[in-house]
Amino acid sequence: MICADYPDAAFRRVLADLQSDESVAVYAGRAAGRASRWGRIPRTYLWFGRDLTIAAPLQDRMVEEADALTPRNRFRVHDFPKASHIGPLDPAPVAEILDGLAA
Repeated sequence: MICADYPDAAFRRVLADLQSDESVAVYAGRAAGRASRWGRIPRTYLWFGRDLTIAAPLQDRMVEEADALTPRNRFRVHDFPKASHIGPLDPAPVAEILDGLAA
């Protein structure tokens, strides 16, 4: 589900990187955005069209609800229609976007 479009060798590399050193307790709290505290920092969303973990309609909904919460600071959505959950096999286009954010 996370990288269905990857060749086997690349999938195995992804699996090897998934073992987290973080405690499961890190994920125990509920994170929720609030308009009063969220919205000043520019936001970017990488939309992956072949994501089988977070389906395209749910990705759309997350962006729409966040944009409605802070309409003056809407997401800049970058579309990767052929990418699965983990992102495109070639990370260069994603890296370019992220590098542009740092500038």
